Amino acid sequence: MISGLSLSVDAKLFATAAARVPIWAADPRISVPLTHFRGLHEHVQAVAWCPVDRDGPEGVYHVLAVSDARQRIACVHLGAPGRTRVVQTPFADGATGLAWSQDGAALWACGQDGSLFRLGETGPLEHVVREVLSAPMALVVDAEDRLYVGGYGGVVCRDPSGRAVLASASRPGSGTLFALALSPRGRVAAAWGDQGLVLFEPELARVVEVLPLPEVLAAAWSGAGRLAVGTSATVRIYEPDRSHPFAVLEGPTGAVRALSFLGETMVVAGSERDELFIWDLTSGARTALHRPYRGPDRESWGARAYELPAAAAVTIELPAAEPPLPDADEN
Repeated sequence: MISGLSLSVDAKLFATAAARVPIWAADPRISVPLTHFRGLHEHVQAVAWCPVDRDGPEGVYHVLAVSDARQRIACVHLGAPGRTRVVQTPFADGATGLAWSQDGAALWACGQDGSLFRLGETGPLEHVVREVLSAPMALVVDAEDRLYVGGYGGVVCRDPSGRAVLASASRPGSGTLFALALSPRGRVAAAWGDQGLVLFEPELARVVEVLPLPEVLAAAWSGAGRLAVGTSATVRIYEPDRSHPFAVLEGPTGAVRALSFLGETMVVAGSERDELFIWDLTSGARTALHRPYRGPDRESWGARAYELPAAAAVTIELPAAEPPLPDADEN
């Protein structure tokens, strides 16, 4: 299952929360991952690119955070492997949500036990809140460093310290909130499973709109405010402030669990059946980068496809995990 997807700062790469964490070029012509990791559990929970690149010995490089079911969080420094950290967490099944602060100095993590942690560039994992929400599944940080945490029953907005609740919201009939996405204007898209997609103003001030779609498990915004919504086997694309999709993208055979725009004209999606697709909204081209037990399957027009040989993929070895510290008293 591909349970998450994150785009690099320069939008040239994206990583998927799947076995070995493949990192792909944001180019449908390259049909094999460029990099993957050795030493991670097969069940990867979440991935998150740091929004600020780092200076390394050979220039600028990216930082990618990964959590797996062995209760670890890895902050992988691509280009400076000696600075990579692997931290052991107290989460029973690993961190279900990861999100960076806007300056890239802190990584936030939440687990299904409801706790919220913060990891700085140096120092140990800091326990911030014991019960941020029941069974949190999603975590995002807005431009003001406010935290939004979504899970069973609703979504909560917390201040930049993570300790104070600014607002909260729930849906009639409860249900689990599976994903959160923030628009350029600060609006919050909440993928609420069979309760549909709910759009909020910043800080959950009010509900803007409810899209009654079935099995909504993923959502993403483009820089221009387009909205992509992942449902059962389809991706729907909405123009800003429109209630009807201008495109319905098909291809996956399972529910879409991960979404991202690649610029304004391409969309990438991962499904619960480990499928990975890229669509070109301009030409209508669709490329299946990965399907279980099948090779790449292109349905594109005019573009010549090329592949990197499998040997070109780089495997990154992870160091041993730092042991967790005793649980600190909650503030």
